Amino acid sequence: MRSLLRHKKLLGLALAVALVTIAVVVPASAGSPICCGYTVHYSYYSDASHTTFVGACTINGFCTGGTACSGTKTQFYLVNTTCCSIFCGD
Repeated sequence: MRSLLRHKKLLGLALAVALVTIAVVVPASAGSPICCGYTVHYSYYSDASHTTFVGACTINGFCTGGTACSGTKTQFYLVNTTCCSIFCGD
């Protein structure tokens, strides 16, 4: 069970890294800036229905650096990746 949880966390992290890589490599449309920094936010829930929130982790490694977590980490989570205020190119 612990091995499955570890694999799910690694899969989530790999997905986040892949999304960041794609977003940086794929050029933005003309006139819009390319986002060079991302924040990855994990929301943890008590079960697969995702109705009872129990914890969160925010990874700012691509923006300001560092990780902040609170509450309880579970195998039931959602991942949200957002662009932070670091831009490159025009």
